[in-house]
Amino acid sequence: KKSASRQGFQLSSNSATNSTIRVRTRVRAFTLIELLVVIVIIGILATISVAQFNSYQEKTRNVHTIKLVGDYLKGLKLYQAVNAGAVLSFTGQLCLGSGYPDGECGNIEGSLITPTTENSTFNEELLLHVGHQQPILYEYDVDATDGATKRRGAKIFKSNILTVDGEFASYAVSYNLYGKNQDCGHRPLLQGTWPNMNTGNYINTGGTTGASPVTLCMVPIMYQ
Repeated sequence: KKSASRQGFQLSSNSATNSTIRVRTRVRAFTLIELLVVIVIIGILATISVAQFNSYQEKTRNVHTIKLVGDYLKGLKLYQAVNAGAVLSFTGQLCLGSGYPDGECGNIEGSLITPTTENSTFNEELLLHVGHQQPILYEYDVDATDGATKRRGAKIFKSNILTVDGEFASYAVSYNLYGKNQDCGHRPLLQGTWPNMNTGNYINTGGTTGASPVTLCMVPIMYQ
């Protein structure tokens, strides 16, 4: 019988004790300063991410708003073409689309303001040429000169304030975009020839900067 010593090692009767190998490792803990630095870095990255997300969200909402307003402007023009030049006649102002909360758009909060309401007859006539009645449900915090503190959606109103080539616009479409001095995305909708027309967008940002800057867009609709 070969002894254990010939194999280069020796077994002891007290093997349970002698065979135990104890490894001591020293774990270095983070200092308080290091932890604070990590927390600050995480906070900065989170702030940047939230700001970028909010900016992306606002741009996406603006694109959606401009697209829907464009649908309604095209619908108004088609209505006139199909109905021998007739226009959707109404007084006051109406919401563009159906399904607004409480049936209201425009100035929905503030002092001395009257929200604009939906009109089912108007929307049903326009539906034939738009293909939908989708409302613009985005809301905007503002500090407007007319006393409004919150606006919603888009509306059409009979205009007595906007002009093209010195002529008062028959109607106008009003809507809002997130951010200051945004491109409203649309030109005045015209019937007839207006050679000296200013082809720029009609933008009014005065008094509309609240918690977040907001651009108020007004697109004149001219009928000659």
